Amino acid sequence: MLERLSLRRLSAPLPTADEQGICVGSLFTICATNGYDVTRKINFFGFCQSAEYLFEHVEDAVVSRGGEVFETECQLRSSLQECLRMTVAVPRLWGVPPELERLEHGIKSGGGIIDKITDRLSVSHLFVAKDDTMSFSKRHRKEDEAFEQLDPSTSKVFNPDRTPADPQAAAAQQYSNAKTGVWALIVVYLGYSVVQGPDSPMVRPHPAVWRLVHGVMVCYLLFLVFLLFQTVDDARLFLRHMYPELGVELPEKTYGEDCNLTLPGGGINWPAIKGTVFDEFVVAHTWGWWGKALFLRNNIMLWTISILFELMEKTFKHYLPNFNECWWDSWVLDVAICNALGIVTGMWTVRYFRSKEYNWTGLSQQPSLLAKAKRSVLQFTPYSFDDFQWGVFSSPLRFLQCLFVVCIILLFEVNCFFLKSELWVPPTNPLNTYRIFILFFMALPALKEWYEFIDSESTDIFNKLGTYAWLAVAMAFGETLVVIKFAKGLFPQPWPRHVVLAWSIFGAALTTGLAAWSFQYYVVRKEHLKRGKRKVS
Repeated sequence: MLERLSLRRLSAPLPTADEQGICVGSLFTICATNGYDVTRKINFFGFCQSAEYLFEHVEDAVVSRGGEVFETECQLRSSLQECLRMTVAVPRLWGVPPELERLEHGIKSGGGIIDKITDRLSVSHLFVAKDDTMSFSKRHRKEDEAFEQLDPSTSKVFNPDRTPADPQAAAAQQYSNAKTGVWALIVVYLGYSVVQGPDSPMVRPHPAVWRLVHGVMVCYLLFLVFLLFQTVDDARLFLRHMYPELGVELPEKTYGEDCNLTLPGGGINWPAIKGTVFDEFVVAHTWGWWGKALFLRNNIMLWTISILFELMEKTFKHYLPNFNECWWDSWVLDVAICNALGIVTGMWTVRYFRSKEYNWTGLSQQPSLLAKAKRSVLQFTPYSFDDFQWGVFSSPLRFLQCLFVVCIILLFEVNCFFLKSELWVPPTNPLNTYRIFILFFMALPALKEWYEFIDSESTDIFNKLGTYAWLAVAMAFGETLVVIKFAKGLFPQPWPRHVVLAWSIFGAALTTGLAAWSFQYYVVRKEHLKRGKRKVS
């Protein structure tokens, strides 16, 4: 906190340490010029016992010689130390006789101990006398170099970065400053989120970690909003600021060119099988479904998403070539092997944490060093592991609430492939990895908040949807809007008739079944309950 130094006069002698309170020492920096040439200045650095007492004496010395105090500032660096900064102008500072000695006398009479003096005058006159015809920019550069040699520790303060004369160098500096400023803005906001962000249902390893996740989610949502107001070409160029190798159109990769498992002359078609099995998406499928099992914790919803995503691939394969897969790639390798392995291991992990006994005795109460180390590692495991009883088919409303979760996850899954195709981001680029981590750490608190929201009593007027769940929905729709906007003109292919027909039949059947179920549940069932109550009464 910066405070203006009080200008009241001291009539008493130099105060003692007890009278000054907790602040028992001060630093001072006094910059003096002659009032006409601000580039010719002298700086005094030192220590004093009272910043206020030193100020009064320096001001007296300056004013008595016809000078003026331009700026005075007293900064509290810590609870034990102040820093006084003054800028003064003294006429004939370097005249004959020099007024510099009177300024030094004022500093010493105010209790100041001068530690160092830097004289800019000697450096300036050195180069002016050597070559009076030297250009101003060249002379100024030589002055800065010499001044940096005199006082390297403070050269950056008195010599800030200047715009280079070379236009290319100036443009590079402006670009670097803008890029650094944007990253600094993000870091400052994330720091604020860690301290003041909303808490989540998660407490391990520390609530600050999940507040940081909230800040990252907000930054990603703002990034999507920014992209929403760009053209697809400008968005591609913008991503090059993060990774210069981007901005190049990706080659179209398809997996359904050769779906024969055997060769025409006999034998196994190993080239086609190896090209599919050793793809980077195989491992991603397994790990992805293991992660989905951790935050969904329901076999019905997991298998529903697994099958529906394969149907999404069949739906959009006329737009995205890498969705064009062989039947055995989609239903055997993906669903029956990779997805099944991820779901089974994920649900096993859920059962392990659910049945585990948690003992959170403090670290200081552990009996041995090994026990302390084990307790430190356990800090990164869940504090407790709740079981989500989704009850997908318990009521039509609960079915729609679970279906909403399925649709949001499918949106994220499909958006991933469209964003990569439209923005020309290859699968191996780190941006894809960053997005996956953001979605994973977002899903853990968001799904828990959504479950608590739909599982609470309908009469609870204080129940509301948590911030993480709101942000997750906003991010899903934000990505979808970006995909829809950038898709204009990129996918001119018409919708296949069989795709439109299949989804129309599915939508009609789902709507009809849901309507009949709702009528039976909310009308017929209530009538039966009323009749049962009348018979009992």
